[in-house]
Amino acid sequence: MVNLLKHDHLIESFLNNGGADILHDSMTKFSNELQPMYYTLLALWLISFSPLSYDYFKNPNLGLIRLSTEVILKISREKIIRVAFSCYKQLCLNSKDSIEMMVDVELLKIVDTLLKGNLKDKELIDDI
Repeated sequence: MVNLLKHDHLIESFLNNGGADILHDSMTKFSNELQPMYYTLLALWLISFSPLSYDYFKNPNLGLIRLSTEVILKISREKIIRVAFSCYKQLCLNSKDSIEMMVDVELLKIVDTLLKGNLKDKELIDDI
């Protein structure tokens, strides 16, 4: 699925056919599993480049931002954190409503905790 989401017209089709619900379900069912969460967050990042996705990210019933922060807390591996924050960065650049959602789920506390940790990746630290 991730390879398909590299194409704008397929992102639109994915979202119009319940793709956001699939990502929600994946983060709910597999929230403790590294590889499924990595690919789910990678898919979130890819759809974050499409303006069509912004309504899905700000939808509190889907809770894509909330669920992704919960994944970061459960699986605190650098590759999970990197892809999640790449998504957040993209959303911050393009969707003010998404920023509000990030504040609501207390992403700033997670940022503070991560920056106090021993992350080695300079690019990741910059994204955070």
